[in-house]
Amino acid sequence: MSLLPPNAPQGPKIAENKTPKKDRTHWLYIAVIIAVVAGIVFGIIAPDQAKSMKVVGTMFVSLVKMIIAPVIFCTIVLGIGSVRATASVGKAGGIALAYFVTIAPEMCCWKVGRRAAKTQFLIP
Repeated sequence: MSLLPPNAPQGPKIAENKTPKKDRTHWLYIAVIIAVVAGIVFGIIAPDQAKSMKVVGTMFVSLVKMIIAPVIFCTIVLGIGSVRATASVGKAGGIALAYFVTIAPEMCCWKVGRRAAKTQFLIP
């Protein structure tokens, strides 16, 4: 006597091929190219207004710089964590991890020291 309903499929269920999702990231590249061209045209047509918009560009570049290191670090950590055999991570993974473990505290100290030197916090 079976516990399954009469219309249940018999045997193991085989995974079906999924249709690949369409890659929509190419729009980001197109948007960046359009923004660069628009910035160049804006700088040629109205240079005074373009100079006042410099703050927006500086903030954007600073945000991109701020996000790069954590994204790379998380990518490396997740890549190492997803490998079942740690021996296959290899020399490159170990070097990259050692690099981030040693460089991250140094960069923090450098930023704090640089800010303190700008404000003359350490100088009596």
